[in-house]
Amino acid sequence: MSWTLRYKGTEKPFADWGLGGLKRVRLSQGCDTVSFTDLECSVDAQARFTPEETVLIRKDGICWFSGRITKTPSFGAKGLETQRYECAGPWWYLENLVFQQAWSQIRSLKQPKQRTQVHKGRVILGQDLRGEPMPCAQQLREILNYAISCEAPFIIGDIDCDSPLPFDEAKDISCAEAIQRVLRWVPDAVVWFNYSTHKPTLNITRRGHMPETALKLSEDKLTQLKITPRHDLQVPAVVLKFEKTHRTSEQPWASLETDKYPPQATGKEFKALVLTLELDGASATTVRQGVTTSPILPQSADWWKAHIPGLEAIPSQSIKIENIQRETELPHELTEGSIASWMPCEALEDTIKADISYDTPHEAVLKRPFAVRLMATDSETHTYSKSHLNQAAEATPQGLAKSLYEAVNPLQYEGELVIEGEEVSDLRFLGTALCIQAANEAWAQMRALIQEVKECVDTGKTLIRFGPPKHLGAADLIQLLRVNRRRKASRHAGARVQAKAHAHQQLEHGKHTRLENSGTGPGGYQKIIFTHKDNKEGRIVLDSETLNGRPVTVILREEYVCESGMLKRRFILASEPYIEAE
Repeated sequence: MSWTLRYKGTEKPFADWGLGGLKRVRLSQGCDTVSFTDLECSVDAQARFTPEETVLIRKDGICWFSGRITKTPSFGAKGLETQRYECAGPWWYLENLVFQQAWSQIRSLKQPKQRTQVHKGRVILGQDLRGEPMPCAQQLREILNYAISCEAPFIIGDIDCDSPLPFDEAKDISCAEAIQRVLRWVPDAVVWFNYSTHKPTLNITRRGHMPETALKLSEDKLTQLKITPRHDLQVPAVVLKFEKTHRTSEQPWASLETDKYPPQATGKEFKALVLTLELDGASATTVRQGVTTSPILPQSADWWKAHIPGLEAIPSQSIKIENIQRETELPHELTEGSIASWMPCEALEDTIKADISYDTPHEAVLKRPFAVRLMATDSETHTYSKSHLNQAAEATPQGLAKSLYEAVNPLQYEGELVIEGEEVSDLRFLGTALCIQAANEAWAQMRALIQEVKECVDTGKTLIRFGPPKHLGAADLIQLLRVNRRRKASRHAGARVQAKAHAHQQLEHGKHTRLENSGTGPGGYQKIIFTHKDNKEGRIVLDSETLNGRPVTVILREEYVCESGMLKRRFILASEPYIEAE
Protein backbone atom coordinates (compact mmCIF):
# COMPACT_ATOMS: atom_id res chain seq x y z
CA MET A 1 0.00 0.00 0.00
CA SER A 2 1.50 3.33 -1.02
CA TRP A 3 1.13 6.62 0.81
CA THR A 4 2.12 9.91 -0.82
CA LEU A 5 2.07 13.54 0.25
CA ARG A 6 1.77 16.54 -2.03
CA TYR A 7 3.09 19.92 -0.90
CA LYS A 8 3.58 23.06 -3.04
CA GLY A 9 3.26 21.08 -6.28
CA THR A 10 5.66 18.30 -5.23
CA GLU A 11 4.23 14.84 -4.51
CA LYS A 12 6.30 11.87 -3.34
CA PRO A 13 6.00 8.90 -0.96
CA PHE A 14 6.12 9.44 2.79
CA ALA A 15 9.42 7.56 3.02
CA ASP A 16 11.02 9.91 0.49
CA TRP A 17 9.86 12.90 2.53
CA GLY A 18 11.29 11.27 5.64
CA LEU A 19 7.89 11.27 7.35
CA GLY A 20 6.14 8.81 9.66
CA GLY A 21 3.60 8.53 12.45
CA LEU A 22 0.65 9.32 10.16
CA LYS A 23 -2.65 9.60 12.03
CA ARG A 24 -6.10 10.81 11.03
CA VAL A 25 -9.06 11.79 13.23
CA ARG A 26 -12.46 12.28 11.60
CA LEU A 27 -15.33 13.91 13.46
CA SER A 28 -18.99 14.55 12.80
CA GLN A 29 -19.73 18.28 13.22
CA GLY A 30 -16.06 18.82 13.97
CA CYS A 31 -12.74 19.40 12.28
CA ASP A 32 -10.99 16.40 10.74
CA THR A 33 -7.27 16.44 11.57
CA VAL A 34 -4.17 14.67 10.29
CA SER A 35 -0.78 14.59 12.00
CA PHE A 36 2.60 13.24 10.92
CA THR A 37 6.21 13.44 12.13
CA ASP A 38 9.33 14.62 10.31
CA LEU A 39 11.80 11.92 11.29
CA GLU A 40 14.83 13.59 9.73
CA CYS A 41 14.71 17.07 11.34
CA SER A 42 16.28 18.13 14.61
CA VAL A 43 14.24 19.98 17.19
CA ASP A 44 15.74 23.35 16.28
CA ALA A 45 15.80 22.92 12.49
CA GLN A 46 13.78 25.12 10.15
CA ALA A 47 10.36 23.56 9.54
CA ARG A 48 10.06 22.03 6.07
CA PHE A 49 6.29 22.58 5.92
CA THR A 50 4.96 26.10 6.42
CA PRO A 51 1.80 26.80 8.45
CA GLU A 52 -1.24 27.92 6.42
CA GLU A 53 -0.04 25.93 3.40
CA THR A 54 -2.11 23.01 2.10
CA VAL A 55 -1.18 19.34 1.85
CA LEU A 56 -2.82 16.45 0.03
CA ILE A 57 -2.32 12.83 1.12
CA ARG A 58 -3.13 9.90 -1.16
CA LYS A 59 -3.56 6.22 -0.38
CA ASP A 60 -2.90 4.04 -3.42
CA GLY A 61 -3.45 7.06 -5.67
CA ILE A 62 -6.83 7.99 -4.11
CA CYS A 63 -7.11 11.16 -2.04
CA TRP A 64 -7.25 10.21 1.65
CA PHE A 65 -7.03 13.72 3.14
CA SER A 66 -6.79 17.34 2.03
CA GLY A 67 -6.28 20.26 4.39
CA ARG A 68 -4.07 23.05 5.66
CA ILE A 69 -1.16 22.94 8.08
CA THR A 70 -2.19 24.57 11.37
CA LYS A 71 0.49 23.59 13.91
CA THR A 72 4.19 22.72 13.80
CA PRO A 73 5.16 21.59 17.32
CA SER A 74 8.77 20.53 17.98
CA PHE A 75 9.86 17.99 20.58
CA GLY A 76 13.24 17.22 21.98
CA ALA A 77 14.47 14.78 24.63
CA LYS A 78 17.59 12.75 25.29
CA GLY A 79 18.08 10.58 22.26
CA LEU A 80 14.94 11.85 20.49
CA GLU A 81 14.30 14.96 18.42
CA THR A 82 11.24 15.38 16.21
CA GLN A 83 9.09 17.92 14.50
CA ARG A 84 5.42 17.08 14.24
CA TYR A 85 2.84 18.66 11.94
CA GLU A 86 -0.89 18.98 12.45
CA CYS A 87 -3.29 19.65 9.56
CA ALA A 88 -6.97 20.64 9.64
CA GLY A 89 -9.63 19.50 7.20
CA PRO A 90 -12.19 21.70 5.39
CA TRP A 91 -14.30 22.17 8.55
CA TRP A 92 -11.52 24.55 9.67
CA TYR A 93 -12.77 27.08 7.13
CA LEU A 94 -16.28 26.88 8.55
CA GLU A 95 -14.97 27.44 12.08
CA ASN A 96 -12.97 30.49 11.03
CA LEU A 97 -15.54 32.32 8.91
CA VAL A 98 -18.35 34.44 10.37
CA PHE A 99 -21.61 33.63 8.62
CA GLN A 100 -23.33 36.69 7.14
CA GLN A 101 -26.75 36.96 5.54
CA ALA A 102 -28.12 39.38 2.96
CA TRP A 103 -30.46 42.06 4.32
CA SER A 104 -32.52 44.65 2.45
CA GLN A 105 -31.55 48.24 3.14
CA ILE A 106 -32.96 51.59 2.03
CA ARG A 107 -30.48 53.55 -0.08
CA SER A 108 -31.37 56.90 1.49
CA LEU A 109 -34.23 58.71 3.21
CA LYS A 110 -34.77 60.71 0.03
CA GLN A 111 -35.28 57.48 -1.93
CA PRO A 112 -37.11 55.15 0.50
CA LYS A 113 -38.38 52.84 -2.25
CA GLN A 114 -34.95 52.17 -3.70
CA ARG A 115 -33.27 49.35 -1.82
CA THR A 116 -30.02 47.49 -1.93
CA GLN A 117 -28.65 44.39 -0.22
CA VAL A 118 -25.97 44.36 2.44
CA HIS A 119 -24.45 41.47 4.37
CA LYS A 120 -24.75 41.51 8.16
CA GLY A 121 -23.40 39.39 10.99
CA ARG A 122 -26.95 39.30 12.39
CA VAL A 123 -28.53 36.18 10.94
CA ILE A 124 -31.97 34.60 11.11
CA LEU A 125 -31.62 30.88 10.53
CA GLY A 126 -34.66 29.31 8.93
CA GLN A 127 -35.68 32.42 6.95
CA ASP A 128 -35.03 33.19 3.29
CA LEU A 129 -34.56 36.68 1.85
CA ARG A 130 -38.26 36.95 1.06
CA GLY A 131 -39.06 36.44 4.73
CA GLU A 132 -40.48 32.95 4.17
CA PRO A 133 -39.52 29.88 6.24
CA MET A 134 -36.90 27.52 4.81
CA PRO A 135 -36.28 23.88 5.84
CA CYS A 136 -33.03 22.67 7.36
CA ALA A 137 -31.53 21.46 4.07
CA GLN A 138 -32.05 24.80 2.35
CA GLN A 139 -30.57 26.69 5.29
CA LEU A 140 -27.55 24.39 5.42
CA ARG A 141 -26.91 24.91 1.71
CA GLU A 142 -27.07 28.69 2.18
CA ILE A 143 -24.42 28.50 4.91
CA LEU A 144 -22.17 26.19 2.89
CA ASN A 145 -22.55 28.21 -0.33
CA TYR A 146 -21.59 31.35 1.59
CA ALA A 147 -18.39 29.64 2.76
CA ILE A 148 -17.64 28.43 -0.76
CA SER A 149 -18.18 31.97 -2.10
CA CYS A 150 -15.43 33.01 0.33
CA GLU A 151 -13.16 30.37 -1.28
CA ALA A 152 -13.55 27.55 1.22
CA PRO A 153 -12.04 24.51 -0.61
CA PHE A 154 -14.87 21.97 -0.63
CA ILE A 155 -18.03 21.15 -2.57
CA ILE A 156 -21.52 20.27 -1.36
CA GLY A 157 -22.77 16.71 -1.63
CA ASP A 158 -25.96 15.15 -0.29
CA ILE A 159 -27.83 17.14 2.37
CA ASP A 160 -30.38 14.79 3.90
CA CYS A 161 -32.21 17.18 6.27
CA ASP A 162 -35.64 18.26 5.06
CA SER A 163 -36.95 18.90 8.58
CA PRO A 164 -38.75 22.19 9.29
CA LEU A 165 -36.75 24.84 11.11
CA PRO A 166 -38.07 27.58 13.43
CA PHE A 167 -36.55 31.04 13.06
CA ASP A 168 -33.35 31.27 15.11
CA GLU A 169 -31.77 34.72 15.38
CA ALA A 170 -28.09 35.07 16.28
CA LYS A 171 -25.24 37.54 15.93
CA ASP A 172 -21.66 37.02 14.78
CA ILE A 173 -21.56 33.23 14.71
CA SER A 174 -19.22 31.14 12.59
CA CYS A 175 -20.46 29.02 9.72
CA ALA A 176 -19.65 25.93 11.79
CA GLU A 177 -21.74 27.17 14.70
CA ALA A 178 -24.58 28.04 12.35
CA ILE A 179 -24.56 24.48 10.99
CA GLN A 180 -24.56 23.06 14.51
CA ARG A 181 -27.49 25.29 15.52
CA VAL A 182 -29.48 23.98 12.56
CA LEU A 183 -28.59 20.35 13.26
CA ARG A 184 -29.82 20.61 16.83
CA TRP A 185 -33.24 20.10 15.26
CA VAL A 186 -31.95 17.03 13.36
CA PRO A 187 -30.26 15.06 16.18
CA ASP A 188 -29.76 11.90 14.11
CA ALA A 189 -27.68 13.60 11.39
CA VAL A 190 -23.96 13.04 10.80
CA VAL A 191 -21.65 15.42 8.93
CA TRP A 192 -18.77 13.84 7.02
CA PHE A 193 -16.34 14.63 4.22
CA ASN A 194 -15.60 12.41 1.26
CA TYR A 195 -11.96 13.12 0.35
CA SER A 196 -11.83 10.88 -2.73
CA THR A 197 -13.44 13.50 -4.99
CA HIS A 198 -11.50 16.24 -6.81
CA LYS A 199 -12.35 18.51 -3.86
CA PRO A 200 -13.52 17.29 -0.45
CA THR A 201 -17.29 16.79 -0.56
CA LEU A 202 -19.34 17.66 2.53
CA ASN A 203 -22.31 15.38 3.15
CA ILE A 204 -24.98 15.37 5.85
CA THR A 205 -26.83 12.08 6.29
CA ARG A 206 -29.61 11.07 8.67
CA ARG A 207 -29.59 7.75 10.47
CA GLY A 208 -32.55 6.32 8.56
CA HIS A 209 -30.85 6.85 5.19
CA MET A 210 -27.32 5.72 6.08
CA PRO A 211 -25.83 2.61 4.53
CA GLU A 212 -24.84 -0.02 7.07
CA THR A 213 -21.32 -0.97 8.08
CA ALA A 214 -21.65 -4.49 9.47
CA LEU A 215 -18.73 -5.90 11.46
CA LYS A 216 -18.44 -9.51 12.60
CA LEU A 217 -17.31 -9.87 16.17
CA SER A 218 -15.45 -13.08 15.37
CA GLU A 219 -13.76 -12.13 12.09
CA ASP A 220 -12.99 -8.41 11.85
CA LYS A 221 -10.06 -8.28 14.28
CA LEU A 222 -12.02 -6.42 16.95
CA THR A 223 -9.58 -6.13 19.84
CA GLN A 224 -11.72 -3.91 22.02
CA LEU A 225 -15.48 -3.37 22.25
CA LYS A 226 -17.74 -1.37 24.54
CA ILE A 227 -21.50 -0.99 23.87
CA THR A 228 -24.15 0.68 26.02
CA PRO A 229 -27.82 0.81 24.92
CA ARG A 230 -29.18 4.28 25.78
CA HIS A 231 -32.71 3.50 26.87
CA ASP A 232 -32.58 6.69 28.94
CA LEU A 233 -32.58 8.78 25.75
CA GLN A 234 -35.62 7.13 24.21
CA VAL A 235 -38.71 9.32 24.38
CA PRO A 236 -42.30 8.06 24.07
CA ALA A 237 -43.61 11.35 22.66
CA VAL A 238 -42.58 14.78 21.43
CA VAL A 239 -44.84 17.72 22.23
CA LEU A 240 -43.91 21.18 20.97
CA LYS A 241 -45.73 24.22 22.32
CA PHE A 242 -45.30 27.32 20.19
CA GLU A 243 -45.87 30.54 22.12
CA LYS A 244 -46.47 33.77 20.23
CA THR A 245 -46.77 37.20 21.79
CA HIS A 246 -48.67 39.55 19.53
CA ARG A 247 -48.17 43.30 19.92
CA THR A 248 -50.92 45.82 19.19
CA SER A 249 -51.57 49.45 20.07
CA GLU A 250 -53.95 48.43 22.83
CA GLN A 251 -52.16 45.65 24.66
CA PRO A 252 -50.08 42.55 23.91
CA TRP A 253 -51.78 39.17 23.88
CA ALA A 254 -50.46 35.63 23.68
CA SER A 255 -51.44 32.59 21.64
CA LEU A 256 -50.39 28.94 21.91
CA GLU A 257 -50.16 26.31 19.16
CA THR A 258 -49.28 22.66 19.81
CA ASP A 259 -47.54 20.16 17.54
CA LYS A 260 -47.23 16.61 18.86
CA TYR A 261 -46.24 13.14 17.77
CA PRO A 262 -47.60 10.49 18.01
CA PRO A 263 -50.99 12.16 17.51
CA GLN A 264 -52.35 10.69 20.76
CA ALA A 265 -49.50 12.17 22.85
CA THR A 266 -50.44 14.43 25.76
CA GLY A 267 -47.05 15.64 26.97
CA LYS A 268 -47.74 14.20 30.41
CA GLU A 269 -45.92 10.94 29.66
CA PHE A 270 -42.78 10.30 31.69
CA LYS A 271 -39.67 11.05 29.60
CA ALA A 272 -41.77 12.85 26.99
CA LEU A 273 -39.85 15.57 25.21
CA VAL A 274 -41.87 18.75 25.84
CA LEU A 275 -40.37 21.90 24.36
CA THR A 276 -41.77 25.41 24.62
CA LEU A 277 -40.71 27.34 21.54
CA GLU A 278 -41.10 31.10 21.52
CA LEU A 279 -42.02 32.44 18.10
CA ASP A 280 -42.39 36.07 17.14
CA GLY A 281 -46.02 37.14 17.04
CA ALA A 282 -47.79 39.62 14.83
CA SER A 283 -47.16 43.31 15.32
CA ALA A 284 -50.02 45.67 14.52
CA THR A 285 -50.87 49.29 15.18
CA THR A 286 -54.48 50.34 15.60
CA VAL A 287 -55.42 53.97 15.01
CA ARG A 288 -58.75 55.39 16.17
CA GLN A 289 -60.31 58.71 15.24
CA GLY A 290 -63.53 60.16 16.57
CA VAL A 291 -65.54 62.34 14.19
CA THR A 292 -68.38 64.69 15.21
CA THR A 293 -70.61 66.17 12.54
CA SER A 294 -73.80 68.21 12.27
CA PRO A 295 -76.28 68.64 9.40
CA ILE A 296 -75.74 71.47 6.90
CA LEU A 297 -79.06 73.41 6.77
CA PRO A 298 -78.52 76.61 4.75
CA GLN A 299 -82.27 77.19 4.48
CA SER A 300 -82.50 77.47 8.28
CA ALA A 301 -82.15 80.85 9.99
CA ASP A 302 -80.89 79.16 13.15
CA TRP A 303 -78.08 77.48 11.14
CA TRP A 304 -76.92 80.85 9.81
CA LYS A 305 -77.15 82.42 13.27
CA ALA A 306 -74.88 79.63 14.60
CA HIS A 307 -72.23 80.44 11.98
CA ILE A 308 -72.52 84.26 11.68
CA PRO A 309 -71.95 85.95 15.06
CA GLY A 310 -73.60 89.18 13.86
CA LEU A 311 -76.93 87.42 13.37
CA GLU A 312 -77.18 85.92 16.84
CA ALA A 313 -79.33 88.76 18.29
CA ILE A 314 -81.75 88.87 15.39
CA PRO A 315 -85.05 86.98 15.83
CA SER A 316 -85.21 83.98 13.50
CA GLN A 317 -88.67 84.92 12.27
CA SER A 318 -87.42 88.25 10.93
CA ILE A 319 -84.67 86.62 8.81
CA LYS A 320 -85.35 85.87 5.15
CA ILE A 321 -82.86 83.66 3.21
CA GLU A 322 -82.63 83.76 -0.58
CA ASN A 323 -80.33 82.64 -3.44
CA ILE A 324 -78.56 79.79 -1.60
CA GLN A 325 -75.42 78.48 -3.36
CA ARG A 326 -73.09 75.55 -2.53
CA GLU A 327 -69.95 73.95 -3.98
CA THR A 328 -70.74 70.37 -2.85
CA GLU A 329 -73.78 68.31 -1.96
CA LEU A 330 -72.30 66.59 1.10
CA PRO A 331 -74.92 66.63 3.88
CA HIS A 332 -72.86 67.16 7.04
CA GLU A 333 -70.35 69.57 8.49
CA LEU A 334 -67.23 68.38 10.35
CA THR A 335 -67.27 70.01 13.80
CA GLU A 336 -64.73 67.87 15.74
CA GLY A 337 -61.98 65.41 14.86
CA SER A 338 -60.37 64.82 11.49
CA ILE A 339 -60.91 62.64 8.45
CA ALA A 340 -58.09 60.57 6.89
CA SER A 341 -57.97 58.82 3.55
CA TRP A 342 -58.35 55.35 5.14
CA MET A 343 -61.81 56.23 6.49
CA PRO A 344 -64.81 55.11 4.42
CA CYS A 345 -66.13 58.63 3.95
CA GLU A 346 -65.54 61.76 1.90
CA ALA A 347 -64.54 65.26 3.00
CA LEU A 348 -64.38 68.41 0.86
CA GLU A 349 -64.12 72.11 1.52
CA ASP A 350 -67.40 73.87 0.85
CA THR A 351 -68.41 77.54 0.68
CA ILE A 352 -72.11 78.20 1.32
CA LYS A 353 -73.49 81.56 0.17
CA ALA A 354 -76.87 83.24 0.56
CA ASP A 355 -78.55 86.69 0.47
CA ILE A 356 -80.14 87.46 3.84
CA SER A 357 -82.66 90.14 4.69
CA TYR A 358 -83.82 91.02 8.21
CA ASP A 359 -85.49 93.74 10.30
CA THR A 360 -84.56 94.96 13.76
CA PRO A 361 -85.64 97.98 15.83
CA HIS A 362 -82.47 99.68 14.66
CA GLU A 363 -82.04 98.59 11.08
CA ALA A 364 -83.59 96.84 8.16
CA VAL A 365 -81.18 95.03 5.82
CA LEU A 366 -82.10 93.99 2.31
CA LYS A 367 -80.30 91.03 0.65
CA ARG A 368 -76.95 91.34 2.30
CA PRO A 369 -74.56 88.60 0.99
CA PHE A 370 -73.33 86.14 3.61
CA ALA A 371 -70.85 83.25 3.15
CA VAL A 372 -69.65 80.38 5.37
CA ARG A 373 -66.57 78.28 4.47
CA LEU A 374 -66.52 74.85 6.17
CA MET A 375 -65.45 71.19 5.81
CA ALA A 376 -68.33 69.20 4.37
CA THR A 377 -68.52 65.40 4.67
CA ASP A 378 -70.88 62.49 4.16
CA SER A 379 -69.89 61.02 7.54
CA GLU A 380 -72.14 61.05 10.56
CA THR A 381 -70.85 61.24 14.14
CA HIS A 382 -68.78 58.08 14.53
CA THR A 383 -65.49 56.64 15.85
CA TYR A 384 -63.45 55.00 13.09
CA SER A 385 -60.64 52.50 13.65
CA LYS A 386 -58.12 50.74 11.43
CA SER A 387 -55.35 48.25 12.18
CA HIS A 388 -52.08 48.39 10.27
CA LEU A 389 -50.22 45.05 10.24
CA ASN A 390 -46.57 45.96 10.76
CA GLN A 391 -45.32 42.38 10.80
CA ALA A 392 -47.02 39.03 10.32
CA ALA A 393 -46.59 36.35 12.95
CA GLU A 394 -43.73 33.91 12.48
CA ALA A 395 -44.94 30.80 10.70
CA THR A 396 -45.29 27.73 12.90
CA PRO A 397 -43.02 24.91 11.64
CA GLN A 398 -45.22 22.08 10.47
CA GLY A 399 -44.13 18.51 11.15
CA LEU A 400 -41.25 19.41 13.47
CA ALA A 401 -42.58 17.19 16.29
CA LYS A 402 -42.70 14.17 13.99
CA SER A 403 -39.19 14.84 12.70
CA LEU A 404 -37.77 15.07 16.23
CA TYR A 405 -39.68 11.99 17.33
CA GLU A 406 -38.27 9.92 14.48
CA ALA A 407 -34.77 11.08 15.45
CA VAL A 408 -34.88 10.45 19.21
CA ASN A 409 -37.43 7.67 19.65
CA PRO A 410 -35.35 4.78 18.22
CA LEU A 411 -32.99 3.19 20.71
CA GLN A 412 -29.48 4.67 20.53
CA TYR A 413 -26.31 2.68 21.22
CA GLU A 414 -23.08 4.29 22.34
CA GLY A 415 -19.61 2.94 22.86
CA GLU A 416 -16.34 2.39 21.09
CA LEU A 417 -14.42 -0.38 19.36
CA VAL A 418 -10.88 -0.93 18.15
CA ILE A 419 -9.90 -2.72 14.95
CA GLU A 420 -6.27 -3.76 14.49
CA GLY A 421 -4.63 -5.07 11.34
CA GLU A 422 -1.62 -4.65 9.15
CA GLU A 423 -3.23 -1.60 7.52
CA VAL A 424 -6.00 0.75 8.54
CA SER A 425 -9.38 -0.40 7.29
CA ASP A 426 -10.62 0.69 3.87
CA LEU A 427 -14.15 1.04 5.23
CA ARG A 428 -15.53 4.56 5.30
CA PHE A 429 -17.23 4.28 8.71
CA LEU A 430 -18.20 7.96 9.12
CA GLY A 431 -21.58 8.57 7.50
CA THR A 432 -22.65 4.95 7.93
CA ALA A 433 -24.76 3.13 10.53
CA LEU A 434 -22.75 0.64 12.55
CA CYS A 435 -24.05 -2.89 13.17
CA ILE A 436 -22.20 -5.77 14.81
CA GLN A 437 -23.04 -9.38 14.08
CA ALA A 438 -22.76 -11.30 17.32
CA ALA A 439 -24.73 -13.53 19.62
CA ASN A 440 -26.65 -10.49 20.80
CA GLU A 441 -29.12 -10.11 17.96
CA ALA A 442 -29.97 -6.53 18.95
CA TRP A 443 -26.46 -5.43 17.98
CA ALA A 444 -27.05 -6.54 14.40
CA GLN A 445 -29.96 -4.07 14.19
CA MET A 446 -28.60 -1.20 16.31
CA ARG A 447 -27.56 1.11 13.42
CA ALA A 448 -25.39 3.22 15.74
CA LEU A 449 -24.30 6.70 14.67
CA ILE A 450 -20.51 6.89 14.21
CA GLN A 451 -19.26 10.20 15.62
CA GLU A 452 -15.44 9.79 15.57
CA VAL A 453 -12.89 7.66 13.74
CA LYS A 454 -9.17 7.64 14.69
CA GLU A 455 -6.76 5.90 12.33
CA CYS A 456 -3.07 5.23 13.05
CA VAL A 457 -1.46 4.25 9.76
CA ASP A 458 1.84 2.95 11.20
CA THR A 459 0.17 0.51 13.61
CA GLY A 460 -2.91 -0.33 11.53
CA LYS A 461 -5.12 0.55 14.50
CA THR A 462 -8.57 2.13 14.04
CA LEU A 463 -10.63 3.49 16.97
CA ILE A 464 -14.35 4.10 16.38
CA ARG A 465 -16.60 5.99 18.79
CA PHE A 466 -20.32 5.79 18.17
CA GLY A 467 -23.52 7.01 19.80
CA PRO A 468 -25.80 10.04 19.88
CA PRO A 469 -24.38 13.48 19.02
CA LYS A 470 -22.83 15.69 21.69
CA HIS A 471 -26.00 17.57 22.59
CA LEU A 472 -27.82 14.26 23.19
CA GLY A 473 -24.99 12.64 25.09
CA ALA A 474 -25.99 13.20 28.72
CA ALA A 475 -27.56 10.52 30.81
CA ASP A 476 -30.90 12.16 31.44
CA LEU A 477 -33.74 13.96 29.73
CA ILE A 478 -32.56 17.38 30.89
CA GLN A 479 -29.86 17.42 28.21
CA LEU A 480 -32.49 16.93 25.55
CA LEU A 481 -34.32 19.97 26.82
CA ARG A 482 -31.16 22.08 26.69
CA VAL A 483 -31.32 21.98 22.90
CA ASN A 484 -34.03 24.62 23.08
CA ARG A 485 -33.24 26.45 26.31
CA ARG A 486 -31.17 29.31 24.90
CA ARG A 487 -33.20 29.86 21.78
CA LYS A 488 -35.18 33.11 21.59
CA ALA A 489 -37.74 34.37 19.15
CA SER A 490 -36.43 36.45 16.27
CA ARG A 491 -37.23 40.16 16.70
CA HIS A 492 -35.81 41.25 13.34
CA ALA A 493 -37.47 38.80 10.95
CA GLY A 494 -39.60 41.52 9.36
CA ALA A 495 -36.78 44.06 9.30
CA ARG A 496 -34.59 41.81 7.14
CA VAL A 497 -37.12 41.98 4.30
CA GLN A 498 -38.74 45.41 4.76
CA ALA A 499 -35.51 47.32 5.42
CA LYS A 500 -37.12 49.05 8.40
CA ALA A 501 -36.20 48.75 12.05
CA HIS A 502 -38.69 46.44 13.78
CA ALA A 503 -40.74 46.40 10.58
CA HIS A 504 -42.18 49.82 11.45
CA GLN A 505 -45.03 51.09 9.33
CA GLN A 506 -45.92 54.76 9.20
CA LEU A 507 -49.52 55.62 10.02
CA GLU A 508 -51.43 58.29 8.16
CA HIS A 509 -53.17 60.86 10.31
CA GLY A 510 -56.20 62.87 9.31
CA LYS A 511 -55.75 65.61 6.73
CA HIS A 512 -59.27 67.09 6.77
CA THR A 513 -60.10 68.93 9.99
CA ARG A 514 -62.82 71.34 11.03
CA LEU A 515 -62.90 74.51 8.91
CA GLU A 516 -65.07 77.57 9.53
CA ASN A 517 -64.72 81.03 8.04
CA SER A 518 -67.74 83.31 7.68
CA GLY A 519 -68.07 86.58 5.83
CA THR A 520 -70.64 89.22 4.83
CA GLY A 521 -71.05 91.45 1.82
CA PRO A 522 -71.87 95.17 1.82
CA GLY A 523 -75.62 94.58 1.44
CA GLY A 524 -78.31 97.32 1.55
CA TYR A 525 -79.94 98.91 4.63
CA GLN A 526 -83.62 99.86 4.56
CA LYS A 527 -83.65 101.65 7.91
CA ILE A 528 -81.06 102.85 10.40
CA ILE A 529 -81.79 104.43 13.79
CA PHE A 530 -79.17 106.25 15.85
CA THR A 531 -79.70 106.86 19.57
CA HIS A 532 -77.63 108.50 22.30
CA LYS A 533 -76.26 106.21 24.94
CA ASP A 534 -77.80 108.35 27.73
CA ASN A 535 -80.93 109.70 26.00
CA LYS A 536 -82.89 107.00 24.30
CA GLU A 537 -85.75 109.35 23.50
CA GLY A 538 -83.66 111.41 21.12
CA ARG A 539 -83.16 109.57 17.85
CA ILE A 540 -81.99 110.03 14.31
CA VAL A 541 -83.99 107.89 11.90
CA LEU A 542 -82.94 107.07 8.35
CA ASP A 543 -85.82 105.15 6.81
CA SER A 544 -86.08 104.46 3.08
CA GLU A 545 -89.81 103.86 3.48
CA THR A 546 -90.35 107.62 3.70
CA LEU A 547 -89.40 107.87 0.02
CA ASN A 548 -92.58 105.95 -0.81
CA GLY A 549 -90.84 104.25 -3.62
CA ARG A 550 -89.85 107.47 -5.39
CA PRO A 551 -86.80 107.10 -7.65
CA VAL A 552 -84.72 109.64 -5.80
CA THR A 553 -81.42 109.56 -3.99
CA VAL A 554 -80.85 111.27 -0.67
CA ILE A 555 -77.22 112.35 -0.17
CA LEU A 556 -75.19 115.06 1.52
CA ARG A 557 -75.65 118.23 -0.52
CA GLU A 558 -74.23 121.76 -0.24
CA GLU A 559 -76.58 124.78 -0.10
CA TYR A 560 -76.55 128.54 0.70
CA VAL A 561 -78.29 129.96 3.76
CA CYS A 562 -78.61 133.46 5.22
CA GLU A 563 -77.77 133.76 8.86
CA SER A 564 -77.66 137.07 10.79
CA GLY A 565 -77.55 138.99 7.55
CA MET A 566 -74.67 136.98 6.20
CA LEU A 567 -74.67 134.54 3.31
CA LYS A 568 -73.23 131.17 4.41
CA ARG A 569 -72.93 127.65 3.09
CA ARG A 570 -73.78 124.31 4.70
CA PHE A 571 -74.22 120.56 3.99
CA ILE A 572 -77.60 118.90 4.41
CA LEU A 573 -78.90 115.38 3.80
CA ALA A 574 -81.38 115.92 0.97
CA SER A 575 -82.47 114.84 -2.43
CA GLU A 576 -82.61 116.77 -5.65
CA PRO A 577 -85.64 119.06 -5.84
CA TYR A 578 -88.57 117.45 -7.63
CA ILE A 579 -92.20 118.29 -8.47
CA GLU A 580 -94.89 116.10 -6.99
CA ALA A 581 -96.68 114.30 -9.73
CA GLU A 582 -100.44 114.78 -9.82
